[in-house]
Amino acid sequence: FETEQTNLSDAQQYSTNLIFDRLPQSPKRILEISAGFGTTAYTLTQRGYQVHSITPDGQQIAEIHRRFGTELNVTQQRFEDLVPTSENYDVILFQESAQYIEPLMIFNKAQDLLAKEGHIFIIDEFALRRSEIAANEGLHLLKDMLQLSARLGFELVEHIDLSAKATPTLQYLLHAIDKHRHQLIDDLDLQSSRLDQLMGSNQDYLNKYVSGQFGYALL
Repeated sequence: FETEQTNLSDAQQYSTNLIFDRLPQSPKRILEISAGFGTTAYTLTQRGYQVHSITPDGQQIAEIHRRFGTELNVTQQRFEDLVPTSENYDVILFQESAQYIEPLMIFNKAQDLLAKEGHIFIIDEFALRRSEIAANEGLHLLKDMLQLSARLGFELVEHIDLSAKATPTLQYLLHAIDKHRHQLIDDLDLQSSRLDQLMGSNQDYLNKYVSGQFGYALL
């Protein structure tokens, strides 16, 4: 969220623009890890980039085809299973997908897939410090990830701390769930206790952002 008045759609666009503004000028070959709903791939293709998007979810691909037709180059596969080809990528883009892949796999695979002067873009959540209670909280420790990337020969060109701008997303979720509580229960046939659990989980997540345990960054 760029300002207190930013709505959710504008906040998403602001996040996307942070990446677009830093991409090497087209035409370049981009590998997008996790295709989402295809909006990023479609926009980049319209700007002259050659984009290959991957996702392990076949239903996601079906939705992308429904929205944009079958012209987008999106395939059903995991990043871990990609096989290098003779044509390397100029950019590998992780938008909130790096947290689901082991860091060693990310950088080792990138060495095989990237051109010599290629770039990795990661915009995602990270653990900024470990809790004394739980050693593994599901997010990569940012410090360890940066050290690993340097050890494997990558140079950190830019690191933008977006934690303060990402925190309102969790506040939005708490507000939205509370506002639409009854409709969610009716439409999704949920028990009220399930939403209480979700609210509690989101509040705990928000607390970790506020305390500086979790954060959000563009690398």
